[in-house]
Amino acid sequence: MTTIKDPDSFAVQLGIDFAISVRKSIHVEIGPIEKLAYAQSSYTVGLWEGKHHLDKVIRVYHGPVVYEDQSGVLGFVEDAVDSSMVPTGWFTKKTKFSGEREYRFAVSTLGKPRTDTFKLRISDKLRRLIAKA
Repeated sequence: MTTIKDPDSFAVQLGIDFAISVRKSIHVEIGPIEKLAYAQSSYTVGLWEGKHHLDKVIRVYHGPVVYEDQSGVLGFVEDAVDSSMVPTGWFTKKTKFSGEREYRFAVSTLGKPRTDTFKLRISDKLRRLIAKA
């Protein structure tokens, strides 16, 4: 078990580490919809003039696991995601595991993974956000 002192800060740094490590050309297959999303996305900052396109979109979801034994048919989008549009299945386990008091982090980006496994190097900044035992 690892104790994370500040889950929000941990989630931000996890997203930064992921964004630095993932290479769209190697790790992600970008389809026509994702290409359109990137082409239409832009940002502005005070450091330089004009709009600039986003290079990567990274989402980090986090929260405590909900322990329940009920399952059913997903009839509506509202059944599959919570109010923040986080897929509820990522954070659900059977009640027999409730003693684990688990908290999860899920990271995603636009596109489809090219491999089943992505190994993320843990940065010193991320490691500092984990409490020492």
